[in-house]
Amino acid sequence: MNATRKPPKVIDVVVGRPELLTWDAKARELQLEALPTLRASAERWAGSLTAILGAVSLAALLKGPEVFDGLVTGAADAGKVLFFGAAGLALLATALAAIAAQETSKKIAYPETGEALRMSVKAKVDTVRLELAASRWLAAAAVVAAFGSAAVLFWGETSESKPTEVSISNCEGLGAPITPEDDEASVQIRCQ
Repeated sequence: MNATRKPPKVIDVVVGRPELLTWDAKARELQLEALPTLRASAERWAGSLTAILGAVSLAALLKGPEVFDGLVTGAADAGKVLFFGAAGLALLATALAAIAAQETSKKIAYPETGEALRMSVKAKVDTVRLELAASRWLAAAAVVAAFGSAAVLFWGETSESKPTEVSISNCEGLGAPITPEDDEASVQIRCQ
């Protein structure tokens, strides 16, 4: 039998040193693992932020915003803005971390080729990396704002309540002279 054979079909030709081939295989493996790894990192980050935010919220709930009332008006306002700004930034950081940790696409797309899949995964990795970085920057800004609020609280100018001063021009009919010099008194009476 003299059957003509077709030459074998070459699927992939890899040329190179064996150690480079190993590194190429590892690079392809890491590309496939990048998205799940980033999402797991974002999930852990969101969990940490939630725990910290819960502890700070509990402390704020117990103390309340009136903790700033002992400061002069400008310092009290600055302290409150920094405090509530820190809370808002922390909430945004937590939300971004949660978004990064999960697939948020409503449309499920199945790439038709390996190259399309690779490009799709790369785009998702870039997006998750950006969301996670933004979350961490927002968390850092929240910490700075919280420390600023604490600094205003501890080192801000306090409003000292001054006693009301009452001057009486004729003290003869009062019997005993009333001249309290106590700085803690709420009313000071001076006879002239």
